[in-house]
Amino acid sequence: MSNSKQALPSFHERFSKYDEETGPGLAVMVVRDGITEFKMGYGLSNLATREKVSCDTNFRMASLSKQFTAMAVAILEEQGRVDREDLIVQYLEKVPDYMSTIRIRHLVHHLSGLPDYADAL
Repeated sequence: MSNSKQALPSFHERFSKYDEETGPGLAVMVVRDGITEFKMGYGLSNLATREKVSCDTNFRMASLSKQFTAMAVAILEEQGRVDREDLIVQYLEKVPDYMSTIRIRHLVHHLSGLPDYADAL
């Protein structure tokens, strides 16, 4: 075990309090220099069925992630790495034709015109 991984038991200790049979849980992943060093699920993903959280649990975060995405874009723009007028096809591979006119600002302001995926679920 390398020195960088010696601190990993503290992650487990820190989050193991959420590994309850009766409460909602979470998933934790630590990535350093592009390498996944730690990942673990804790607690329940569904209180009714008692299904446990795993590293593959799909969390339906809905609008919760929007402010984090907007802040990440603001930081990248401040660093000169993106511009809000850039088309997303400049940064994403294999974008379908119907998304070819979407700009970063559309995503930040939630104006992309993408279909509401929640209805499809």
